[in-house]
Amino acid sequence: MEAGPPGAPALFVTPTRAYRSRPDDLTPAEHAQVMLVIGILARLADRLEAGPGDDDHGGTIRIAATRLSPDVIEAAAARGHAIEAVLETGDPAWPDDALQRVDALTTAAAASQVRFQWIVPATNMGLARPDRLVALADHLRVRTRPDRPLAIAWPDPARTPDALPFSAARSLPEAIVRALGDTIPVRSRAGQPLCAFPRALERMLLNGDRPGGPGDGTFGPGCASCALRPACGGVSPGYAARFGTDELVPFGLPPDTDTVPDEPAAVSWDARLWWLLRDRPAASVSLREVLPPGMLPALACVLPWTRLEIHEGGSHGPCCADYLQAPGRLPPDTALDVLWQGPLMRAVRRAMADSHPTRTCRPTCPVLVGGTDRPANLVLRGGPEAMVQVAIDRVGDLLAGREAPIAPPAALCFAATSFCNYDCVMCDCGERGTLDDQPNPAFYDQARSWAAHGVELEVNGGEPLASPRFRAFLDRLAADGIAPPAVGLVTNGSLLTPERIDRWAPILRGVVVSLNAAEPDTYRAVNRGVPWEVVRGHLDHLLAARREGRFLGGLAYSMVVLRANLEQIPAFVALALDDEVDARFLLPQGDRNGQSVTTAPEPAARTVLLLREAAAKLEAAGRTRPAAATDALARILADRVARGVFAAL
Repeated sequence: MEAGPPGAPALFVTPTRAYRSRPDDLTPAEHAQVMLVIGILARLADRLEAGPGDDDHGGTIRIAATRLSPDVIEAAAARGHAIEAVLETGDPAWPDDALQRVDALTTAAAASQVRFQWIVPATNMGLARPDRLVALADHLRVRTRPDRPLAIAWPDPARTPDALPFSAARSLPEAIVRALGDTIPVRSRAGQPLCAFPRALERMLLNGDRPGGPGDGTFGPGCASCALRPACGGVSPGYAARFGTDELVPFGLPPDTDTVPDEPAAVSWDARLWWLLRDRPAASVSLREVLPPGMLPALACVLPWTRLEIHEGGSHGPCCADYLQAPGRLPPDTALDVLWQGPLMRAVRRAMADSHPTRTCRPTCPVLVGGTDRPANLVLRGGPEAMVQVAIDRVGDLLAGREAPIAPPAALCFAATSFCNYDCVMCDCGERGTLDDQPNPAFYDQARSWAAHGVELEVNGGEPLASPRFRAFLDRLAADGIAPPAVGLVTNGSLLTPERIDRWAPILRGVVVSLNAAEPDTYRAVNRGVPWEVVRGHLDHLLAARREGRFLGGLAYSMVVLRANLEQIPAFVALALDDEVDARFLLPQGDRNGQSVTTAPEPAARTVLLLREAAAKLEAAGRTRPAAATDALARILADRVARGVFAAL
């Protein structure tokens, strides 16, 4: 197409680029192609808009969300273009139905099979309302759906005057800060310094990838001493001119390291863990990401090196007493570190290291059958330097198979009381439980000291929140400001009131709620406690606290599979996935009230079928660990059915 008088330059367009040429340089076929493409663009011109400071790159069109429609999506798909839809969550004109519109357009993009992503620009308007960004991330379910299209785009301040500094991410709610590092990709035209972009740091240290940079990176004075400087791209000159470089924080050298490495990703595993986790409480990494398969020890289970459990009645071991051949028994006032280094724990470690776990563990243990706690699956969490060093020592204990480990356990599990305010059909705690067996103050002093040094506490019962001593203990931990969150709680949820959720949320690492049902009638028949509506209200408050970033822990719904709730398994999985929580299944111990599904062929076979279906649904939803645990239960029960073993566990 000619622009201006004859012989003036014309616009020549291809699917991925545009440039000017003289009309007499084009062949007739090329000229016809130009006319066709320009005609298409002209018809779309009123609907396509580039994002601030961004062009069409590699066939990707940036378009303002307000101008996006199914017709635009369909046209882009027909041309083979990808779409980045720019969504200003801080826009004062944000409509009431914005999230529903996001849903509809995301669905339209999926139907058109176009490569599609929502982009929230890191600008004054884009991130002016973090609550909306939280709502958007929650609506798109980015925590559990890594395929959902949401990214943060950091523009270059030289081209986008209202671009924000990288430190703006640290002023967002912790839920979004975590999401930025875990599930929401960050694209930056201003550079990706490793100290500002956790995901870039992880990709570099774990995969050897170099962070995306502006190509002409600028560094601050402190960067010269940074141990990761050789692998960092710095910031763009425009960013440095606008915001300076004071916020770039150099990485120090790990312990026992004297020189800056040329290739940080090639250093020892412990040095990489130190950089990944030190002073990063929201960070986590699995051992398989740090160690190559050949270095991982061939252990069937890591719990003997990571967990000490004190059972109801005073016995102890690395896991539930039901899965041990003979739990350890020492006097009830034995110090925790003595139990940790005692004969039972040493014997279990020796059996694991010798590849003979059934010397001390029962073959029906779902952890052994499912392989859910092998070394590759061990998750290491970030925190203060001393805590990270303990985690590194713990990995060293595993690699060496030490009977007497250097590090304390990662988790201490105990029952706060045998008393329960419920009378569940499969459990006798409500019938025989008592507050007389609450741990004494000296025990809680030891537990508090361990928690302050990074040992996570997993507390059950009975109903743990029925214990006045345990509630007072939680109040003390909350007052101490223990960080990172230290307490994992297994509860029926009836006493986890909104007021308590708000007070304890900062110290709760995770909550498992024993629902045992997916709807009110079955819940009432099985749990025989407070009404479903009461617990549902508590769960809704906990879910809201998680959405708002006030509760950062994990959340799971638990079901003991019984004859009374067997057919609820599909609905239970659906409930958990709808609430974006994990689903945990357990087989009953004993046969209280004739409810065990293991004592007859028909309920046992039906349970196997439904658990396998549940595992498949969990796996499809990205809930890999719960899926593996559920499948392990199905295999254990299927083996019993095949052998004709129909008796209570």
